[in-house]
Amino acid sequence: TDYCPNGSLNLVVMRRKQFNNTQKLIALYGIADAMRYLHSLNIVHRDLKPENVLFNARDEPIVCDFGLSKLMDSPKLRQTMASGSPVYMAPELMRRQDYTSSIDVYSYAFLTYEVLAERPAFDNIKNIQLLVNTVCEGKRPDLSIVDDYHMPQCFKDFITHSWSDYTPDRPSFAQIVTFFKEGILTLPDVNKDEFNQFVESLSLAGY
Repeated sequence: TDYCPNGSLNLVVMRRKQFNNTQKLIALYGIADAMRYLHSLNIVHRDLKPENVLFNARDEPIVCDFGLSKLMDSPKLRQTMASGSPVYMAPELMRRQDYTSSIDVYSYAFLTYEVLAERPAFDNIKNIQLLVNTVCEGKRPDLSIVDDYHMPQCFKDFITHSWSDYTPDRPSFAQIVTFFKEGILTLPDVNKDEFNQFVESLSLAGY
């Protein structure tokens, strides 16, 4: 991995790094496009979280840490042991059930929530077993407490689908990238020229 001097996405979540809405949208798009590429190679990350997204000198996101990644050599894989960070772990993993690459979409939903809300998810739950029980009961962070400027309804709807316990509700990363490109997922006061330039730079990279 190239040296990334500007820290991780967790700095934004913890408000130690100030990002405007343009920077947030660029970060979320870049992560989604990186995950689209991984999934096109049948690779599931299995540990997508803010700490595993670094920023280069231009504050562009770099997805890293593939220690738990796995090649999806069949449509579904059997979960035999815990993997990933509990907050971002899909309920099917917690239940040791078969899973698909949509577990990364579930993780991305929590990552998106944390970036836009600028707070960790489930920060009031300190016990892992309680967290597991909460998630497996279908409970998720309250989206209504985040104002519409930081999290417009389009993102609230997207997050609700993406962290659904019902995996067919979760979109693919190819669809998510399209949502950004078509303006379905956007934020107020975004510099569209700056965002589009970043989108174009990734397209030119050929991934």
